[in-house]
Amino acid sequence: MRTTKKERESNAKTFYEGFMNRTSRPSIIHVKRTGTDRYGRTQFWASYGSVPQSAQVCIAESNALGVEGCWIEFIQFIKGGIRQTTYYEDGFKDFIKETLGFEITYYDGEAFIIERGNKS
Repeated sequence: MRTTKKERESNAKTFYEGFMNRTSRPSIIHVKRTGTDRYGRTQFWASYGSVPQSAQVCIAESNALGVEGCWIEFIQFIKGGIRQTTYYEDGFKDFIKETLGFEITYYDGEAFIIERGNKS
């Protein structure tokens, strides 16, 4: 399902604000891929804790850079034009923790589990 950039931005901001303002239950960001690994679209679909998958919203999309492109778009929606550490660079998890205030506690290729951390 295609989602416009404007919708993804709104979804990303709503998801992030809701995630950061509630109790410390983890949330899930599902990685949805269409096409082949090399050519195709990758999307991040987010849900809160135990919310059913039908309640997920698309928070980022990339046609060329896969997971890395989705993180770039998501961070850009939340923090604007900051200099980013990209997904495949050393220190990405620390960058996420310091910049967005949450930690990636698990990733298996299909889903990221994120939990609020302490902003330093």
